[in-house]
Amino acid sequence: MNAVQSPLALDLANETRKAVAPEEFINDTMRREKGLNELQNFMNRQRQISAQKAAQKTAEDILISAFQNNFPIEAVEVIRQRAGITESRLAELKEQAQM
Repeated sequence: MNAVQSPLALDLANETRKAVAPEEFINDTMRREKGLNELQNFMNRQRQISAQKAAQKTAEDILISAFQNNFPIEAVEVIRQRAGITESRLAELKEQAQM
């Protein structure tokens, strides 16, 4: 392989490197930003899921307590509907309360 010895060719190659390097830097930065956004979205979804699970658990605990303390069925039904608990899950919670 012959090395390029022309000063003009070397200057042109250097200028090409200078032009390409910032573009690669920009592309890399954009990829990193996209990755960070995806990570942030994932973490937000995980926080939402955790909050929903905690709210569901709290509502279930309240319903168990309501059954144990003989709350009126209307109150239990309101709690169930607001918490989004199904009828079948309500029956399971009622069984747990009786244990």
